[in-house]
Amino acid sequence: MINICFPEFEEIFKGSRIYEETALNFIKTFHHDYIVKEKRIDTLYNNLYKTNSRYDYYYKRLANKIKEISLNSYPGVDKDHSDVKNLSDMAGILQENIKTINELKDKMIETAKQSPYFDIINLFYGVGEVLTTELLGELGDITSFDNHKQLIAFCGLDPTIIQSGKSINVHGTISKRGNKYASWILFNISQMVVKLGHQCPNHPVYNYYLTKKAEGKHYDEILTACSIKILRMLYTMCKNNTTFKIN
Repeated sequence: MINICFPEFEEIFKGSRIYEETALNFIKTFHHDYIVKEKRIDTLYNNLYKTNSRYDYYYKRLANKIKEISLNSYPGVDKDHSDVKNLSDMAGILQENIKTINELKDKMIETAKQSPYFDIINLFYGVGEVLTTELLGELGDITSFDNHKQLIAFCGLDPTIIQSGKSINVHGTISKRGNKYASWILFNISQMVVKLGHQCPNHPVYNYYLTKKAEGKHYDEILTACSIKILRMLYTMCKNNTTFKIN
């Protein structure tokens, strides 16, 4: 619908930004290039600014840019076409869906906080409340596993055993036979630790990542190794009721 009503929106709000509150609120109000053309720049600016008032100068420039591109936009339908209203309605529906998702996340976090292991996992550098909640939702009582190997296997991160004749290789690719959601969450945690690693140079997982990277390992292979290391650390901390500390 955006391609039909105001295709340049995809250049203004690139990628996932088009689903952010600022973009959806703007599209809901100014859902056709003709509507933008007939509005003053300060009207466009006020719509952007009221959603997020932290970036005054940025939104002034953005309002000018949107106004400028509207003058050279060629939509596929006129402003009275039904698809124009449909675009506005769809933006409103997405806003309501996002609101519902955020409310559900808040409820999930409140439920997860009842776990005695919530604070232990949440205090692990690079893990926020949402990832902590998701991980606990998949693992439950992390200490119910007899050892960290069982936990790693449950998450599908254990290596496959490759046997040929009398030769056995236990360092094959990961089995992927376990909980795919848990492994996906751990990959996200690993990515976050790597992303924030420069802010915490003594982080053992970040240093482990740098070591594997220096060895020329593939990025996905490194993330898998980091996920296993994080899982072992979390298991030990939950078992011993200790929190993450940097030496």
